[in-house]
Amino acid sequence: MCPSGTRACRDAAAFAKDGCRVLVIGSERHHLAVCGLLARLTRVGSAREAQCVDVSDADQAAYVLEPGVAVTDAAEIVKVLRKRFPELRGQHPSSWCYAETDSRLTLRSLTADCDLVLVVGELGAAETHRAAAAVTAEAEGVVKLVRDAADLRSRWLAEVSAIGVTGTRSAPAGAVSGVVHALSGLGPLSVLRRRVTTEHTTLDSWPNCAGGATCERGGSV
Repeated sequence: MCPSGTRACRDAAAFAKDGCRVLVIGSERHHLAVCGLLARLTRVGSAREAQCVDVSDADQAAYVLEPGVAVTDAAEIVKVLRKRFPELRGQHPSSWCYAETDSRLTLRSLTADCDLVLVVGELGAAETHRAAAAVTAEAEGVVKLVRDAADLRSRWLAEVSAIGVTGTRSAPAGAVSGVVHALSGLGPLSVLRRRVTTEHTTLDSWPNCAGGATCERGGSV
């Protein structure tokens, strides 16, 4: 289990021990529970579900984030829950998993700068389609889903100069590099690597950090 999964299970158990009704932010359609405890708790997968979820004691509500949930999606759900349950408790933001958020931001960064973006992954995998769906509507025509280099189509490449390639966790071994090598056969190629990474820092180290800050409200266990 990843560290975020371990923390989610630990925090959920602590909230439950305190008598809280624990809500797991994450949809079974997209994510698998990382531990048996989370699988038995109440899931909230959307802002609409957050409006309807039943908590008998509004002062005893708490939430944890399922690892793999985009923090941007979770924030909308937490906003609704906080409005309904002012005493809502939650995980500290340093316990959250930012992998899905970073993946989306990377893809959006590529669509902003590239004529074509290839998302490499199993075509039937939900995460592959979620990656493409996360792109803004204006960029929908730019993104193509491929399993490997065999899925490339010459008509996609006819009038493009900048091509972005990103892989999902379902991508077959070597598929991403295979796509890049296939593109290199079309002419001179320059390969640049881009990655969006969210890192935790402290207030003491912040003055020495480059970049911007995002402040998230959480709760203590």
